[in-house]
Parts: sequence; C-alpha cells; structure tokens
Amino acid sequence: AKLLNTVSVSTAKKLSGKIAIVLTANPFYAFKGAKPGMTENSQAKRLHLKKPFHLGSNYWYVVSARPANGVLKVRGGVIQEVGLVDRALTADRAAQKRLLHAFPNG
Repeated sequence: AKLLNTVSVSTAKKLSGKIAIVLTANPFYAFKGAKPGMTENSQAKRLHLKKPFHLGSNYWYVVSARPANGVLKVRGGVIQEVGLVDRALTADRAAQKRLLHAFPNG
C-alpha cells in the first residue's frame, strides 16, 4: 500500500493485488547467473551494474531485463538476495529509489 501511494493512479490500478517485488536468499535461484553468495565484483561487468542505492548496511542494484527487472541486495561485496521487480516500478532511478524505500530492507 505504501508503494502504491507513490505512483500514478493508473500504475497503482495495474499493480493493485499483484506482487511487485520478490526476493530470495536461496542460492538455487539466480538472476542472469547471479546467485546469493557470489561476489558483487564477479557479476558487475556481466550484468552492467550501475550505481547502487545504499540503504542501511546494504547496497541495492536494479538491473534492466525483460519481462521483469532484476534486483540484487549486496552486503560486504557479497550478493545476499536476488529477485525480480515489476518494470513499471523501476522505469528510472527516481522510481527505483521510491520502490526500495517503500519496504523494510535493513
């Protein structure tokens, strides 16, 4: 609900009742080959990682992809979680920032 209050009415209607972001720390899952436990440096060039968002003790990357964008949660240079996020919520850096600040991510 907090996130839906930060987007346009039409985007909020499209997303209402849907999962906007999903993350996992399970190394069975990967985003374009990047898995929890891998180093950030080993994936930076391949995934074209841009400037991360620093929230608490974590660094967050949003990676452009289709049909959903990828998300990496990194701490101490190691990928902690990988996931997918709705592209409508991550269209630009400002939207990505709103998304990441909208849920507890310690």
